[in-house]
Amino acid sequence: MTNHFSTLTTMRLLTLATIVVLLAACSSRQGEDFCADHHLFHASHLDSIGKLDIEHSSNGTVGIGFSLPISIFKGAGDRPGQTIGQVEEILHEYDNVFSLQSEVSCNMSSSNVTSDANQINASYLVDCGAGARIEQIDVPLFDLVEQLDEVEAFVVTPATQKRFAISRRCERAIFRLQTRSDR
Repeated sequence: MTNHFSTLTTMRLLTLATIVVLLAACSSRQGEDFCADHHLFHASHLDSIGKLDIEHSSNGTVGIGFSLPISIFKGAGDRPGQTIGQVEEILHEYDNVFSLQSEVSCNMSSSNVTSDANQINASYLVDCGAGARIEQIDVPLFDLVEQLDEVEAFVVTPATQKRFAISRRCERAIFRLQTRSDR
């Protein structure tokens, strides 16, 4: 009987030890994947990412605001990239910043690019017509501005709101940007 009891106890201890090792391995991996665990990193680099705000109204007008922190152009080290003036020129052409995929053709109404000591700001107004549905918004700016690694987007439509990030390092949009304690 003692032999059976000690074998059973040993098996339980081995099972418990295996579970502890597996849990420890899983918890040590959390935070290693920039894309999957982005909510752990996002708040720490908000001052070095672009911001894209898109508001699509029910009358078909799409207002787009884009800002880029000047800090990404300073201390780039081995990635010198473009100058602030070159980036301002890139931003003057709206199709360098975004392209709208819609069921109808959209027309650019206005655009404006300004900068100050802290950031470059661009705003665009597009008219897609009442009832037009925008299916997708592409951001080709990653191909044109070498220093840009990430853009946080906030999209508002008559039906919904979405907040997500697009990172050069990730294949898909990142929707979890906060830890539960940040909310």
